[in-house]
Amino acid sequence: MLIRWIAAASLLVFLAAAVGQSAEEPTPFVVVVPIEGMIDEGINVVVERAVREAAGAEALIFVIDTPGGRVDSAVDISNAILEAAPTTIAYPVGMGAISAGALIAFACDHIVMAPEANMGAATPVTVSMEGMQPTSEKEVSFVRAKFRALAEANGHNVSLAEAMVDKEIELRGYRGQDGQFIVYRSDQRPERDDEEEPGEIILRSGELLTLTAQEALRYDLIPTIAGSQREVLDFFNHSDAEVRTITLTWAERVFRFLTSPTVAGLLLLGGVAGAVQVARGAHFPSHILLTAALCALVVW
Repeated sequence: MLIRWIAAASLLVFLAAAVGQSAEEPTPFVVVVPIEGMIDEGINVVVERAVREAAGAEALIFVIDTPGGRVDSAVDISNAILEAAPTTIAYPVGMGAISAGALIAFACDHIVMAPEANMGAATPVTVSMEGMQPTSEKEVSFVRAKFRALAEANGHNVSLAEAMVDKEIELRGYRGQDGQFIVYRSDQRPERDDEEEPGEIILRSGELLTLTAQEALRYDLIPTIAGSQREVLDFFNHSDAEVRTITLTWAERVFRFLTSPTVAGLLLLGGVAGAVQVARGAHFPSHILLTAALCALVVW
């Protein structure tokens, strides 16, 4: 009888230890967030949700394939990324991280590029009847400072970041004695231990910086080039982690559609047209309801 009691007690201790161990060691996971198409408020909502859901994750990976978009949305997304608890990794693929996409990439702790991707061309522009037009120095100064602040915060090359925004910046560079490639602005030449001439010209004044993956690797902006998401996980030692990919909910898809610049512009135009009809004396309920609905959607 005593032997049975001892065996039962031993079994209970073993089971309690097993349960405790499993509770203490949850399955490691990483969260992957695709950022595709134009940067807008819809993407911002998705990124904010991803940051919340990534609590406890080993890494938060942003797969970026965008030609750019709204500066204010990119700034909001960057701020959300800075508040993320896990390590953040930007992974430009396809078209890459262009314009506002580059700002998002600089907000991450690490940047790794696909072989075909590009990154840069981030000077702010406005859309007019004549097409895209450069903005004033006021807007350029703000975006340049934002790129600089993000680069400084995450240990990225500040000169490369600024040159993606301001075409007046000339870049030079050289390989240091420690093997690191030093990139600097021509008007901010660093002190060197040798008497050599200034480094090679990387970017001439009057040109806007856009990097290929090979150039980004040579200038030490990225540590490696990854041909797939699996290679990114392997490089950062997350091979065994569960991958949780963020997908847009139905509500987020609708919100992104309604807040896209084209649709929002059409809604605003329709709202104004309805308001004009009401002002002219059209008291039909349909006009009033149409105006109220369109204006509400624009504000939303």
